[in-house]
Amino acid sequence: MPGSGIFDIKMPRTLHVPDDSPSWRESVFSCGVIIDERVLYTSDTRFDVDLIQSFDKKFDLEYIFHDCQMFTGGVHSSIEELATLPDEIKRKLVLMHYGDNWRDFKPFAKSAGFHSWAQQGHTYHFEPR
Repeated sequence: MPGSGIFDIKMPRTLHVPDDSPSWRESVFSCGVIIDERVLYTSDTRFDVDLIQSFDKKFDLEYIFHDCQMFTGGVHSSIEELATLPDEIKRKLVLMHYGDNWRDFKPFAKSAGFHSWAQQGHTYHFEPR
């Protein structure tokens, strides 16, 4: 309820380790968070197009805070994989959980059309609907 101090929190399972697990059911327990059906925080997840697109379609998300590593393979989504998402989703993607070399990828991220890079210590405020 906007302005009431009450949040609607959903915690969907995400696709994590081991690297070869075919679905979240066979992965180590890991969850993302959907806040007020507006913001998705993926937490730790491998690249999972179905998860991102299905939640964006179901909730018409405003922001997606998505983990991002700077190489393909392993237990997180790579910037190259995330760049394959549709433009309307990339415009909502705030990249987070990235490596120290993230500045080397700023030109790529900008040209790919991502929303932004999450900043350590920054507070995000979302206006009530």
